[in-house]
Amino acid sequence: MTSVLATKNSTLTVHSLFPPSWRWIGFFLVLILHVSPCLALETPYLYEWKLGDIGENFPAPKDIDNAAGTFQHVRFSYDTTSQVLSIAFTMRPPANVEQNAKVFSFVVSPGIVPDEAGNELAIFYLDFTSDHPIVTAYTYEPNALLWESGSWNKGEKLCSSLDLLKCGQWVTAIRSWSNSDGSQTFFFNANVRLLNTREPEQSNVNHKLWRGAEFLDSIGFWISAYGYPNFVTHYSPDGFLSDFHPGQSIDSTFQGSFKGNQKNTFRLPYCDTQNSSLVLRADEPFEYPVTAMSPSTLPITFSHSTLPTGSSVILRSANANNDIMTAVFQWTPQLSDVSSTYEIDFRFADDLGSTQCTLELQVIPPQEELVVDCAGTPGGGAHIDRCGICGGNGSSCLGCSEVDLFSTQQEMDTNAKKQLRFLRKLNERYRIIAKGTRNEREAILYLSTTNMAGRAFYKSIWKTSWVSIPSSLLVCTNQIFCSSTSNFPAIESFVSASDSLLALSRDTREKLLGLGSDARRLLRRARISHTKALAAASEIPPSASECISE
Repeated sequence: MTSVLATKNSTLTVHSLFPPSWRWIGFFLVLILHVSPCLALETPYLYEWKLGDIGENFPAPKDIDNAAGTFQHVRFSYDTTSQVLSIAFTMRPPANVEQNAKVFSFVVSPGIVPDEAGNELAIFYLDFTSDHPIVTAYTYEPNALLWESGSWNKGEKLCSSLDLLKCGQWVTAIRSWSNSDGSQTFFFNANVRLLNTREPEQSNVNHKLWRGAEFLDSIGFWISAYGYPNFVTHYSPDGFLSDFHPGQSIDSTFQGSFKGNQKNTFRLPYCDTQNSSLVLRADEPFEYPVTAMSPSTLPITFSHSTLPTGSSVILRSANANNDIMTAVFQWTPQLSDVSSTYEIDFRFADDLGSTQCTLELQVIPPQEELVVDCAGTPGGGAHIDRCGICGGNGSSCLGCSEVDLFSTQQEMDTNAKKQLRFLRKLNERYRIIAKGTRNEREAILYLSTTNMAGRAFYKSIWKTSWVSIPSSLLVCTNQIFCSSTSNFPAIESFVSASDSLLALSRDTREKLLGLGSDARRLLRRARISHTKALAAASEIPPSASECISE
């Protein structure tokens, strides 16, 4: 047996550890363990038949009909804790490939023969006719072994893999695969907890408790295989069967079956901890016990995969019958093992089967003496920043504050725009008064030049207000870690353009003197807007700061 390094998925290693006769056991256990972690203290009840098995605990020849393909291997599994039910069966195709079964139904019970237990069990229909197999479950009706009296039509609809409302994500796996000998294996695995605990709507004709799909020490079962040519399955919008019949014939020679009554089940050995993943430090001794038990009280044998260099496994204790056994893994990892991952497999077996428990180990460097940081924490990352603060980010001594200038920018822009509007009104008064007079041509030339200059001054103001000056500034008092950028050029540009707008309004007002207009009022309002614009500009900090990061 060889170890597998850095592998998380134990399903990749279980098969290689089981001899061929045990690989069915390994396959079932891996799937069930991945469904229910609680199996560290519980193993499923199992029943298995292989072609050639004879005896009281196996179906008699009369109870096996190979009309739809030859049954070669059948296996049932049920876990009482997780309520996970599994079935797998292998069939060799019949001589006529058109009769190769792709649709099956089955019923399991706690020992009683299913065709005598009406309306207390669930029946499952497995449909492998497409690349996406489907399973539906119903209350089992008496004498429902043949398709033409099927429970799919008479029974209550319980669960469907196409409908998540009734039973949720109850199906864990439903698939099939071809084997090297030409046979085909069909597999179904599901959590039937909701199905088992629900109360069927129909009255129980036998006045017995609803059992659903479960078994313990004893099992009863039948499987029906439908090998009819051109078999048809259709489903209604609710996800359950609406049509289930052969397309050409109802001849029962196309239907096979596999039946058992009051057969004994068995359980495999199990570990107290099924799978563990641990981190070890180099140079530190490590000890890990694994205890296994045989539910059938059969003697247990023990083996393990290849161990890391320098490690060992000893059998520390076992009872007189050897049906309880503890193996202890001992190891002191070395520096050469650092950054390596090891997977050790412990295998416990009795006469009925075996189980595998996996221990995954990752080795990290040895413990070193840790430096205490400024906060007194060994190995901590806190340090004294440039401001002398332990664990600080270097900003407490910068004396920075952020200044929001958005409202100031709005005030500067709004009053400059008012200055431009009053200038245009003064110019309009001048145009009206000069019209038809000998000064009209001179007025037109003046107004054109003045309006153009006014627009240019306002554009300069807008650019200064919204582009040259940001909407927020960082102002810091620290001059060691921070540098300053002067805002004076931008402020001076704004004041100069606002002064020029007011000067244009004064010029136009001079031309309107004595002409009986309201020029004086408009000029006064332009002065007020100019004063407010300059007052807003005075709120701009003289400089902005930029600090280097620590």
